[in-house]
Amino acid sequence: MIMMGQIVSLSVYVLDLEGAVRFYVERLDFHRRSESPPGSDGRWVTLSHAGGQTELVLTTLPSGAGRAQRERPQGKVGSFTGVVFSTDDIEEAYQDLSSRGVTFGQIPKREGWGAWAQFEDPDGNTFLVVESPTGVVIRGPHAQDRSKTSAAGLTS
Repeated sequence: MIMMGQIVSLSVYVLDLEGAVRFYVERLDFHRRSESPPGSDGRWVTLSHAGGQTELVLTTLPSGAGRAQRERPQGKVGSFTGVVFSTDDIEEAYQDLSSRGVTFGQIPKREGWGAWAQFEDPDGNTFLVVESPTGVVIRGPHAQDRSKTSAAGLTS
């Protein structure tokens, strides 16, 4: 059996790479780690968050992307990314991010398992922020067990 390690990166497609990098660095406190070499077909920049081990890769569609992607970039840009960040305090995270100009499509909402909110980047890519009480296991329809990662603020 092949053993898989942790997820090391997640890609988010954007239309304006430098504008997206500014948003993630200035408003979400990510740090720029690396970028595509000059002359690369598809441009990308990797970002990380303090305390996070997973890199977020902001990328444009390469010229070699399939026809459907080139003709309908909205299929990759401006949709739910599937990326979920954890926080110890959803209200504090919401207030802090809102004060930095981050747009929320769903303000914090309390559920039986914890609380969540949804925000978006300048390209309309959406992300979740989740808070769950200490020790509570978050169960989704397709997950066996997903325990909350304790962190101060957002972690990736």
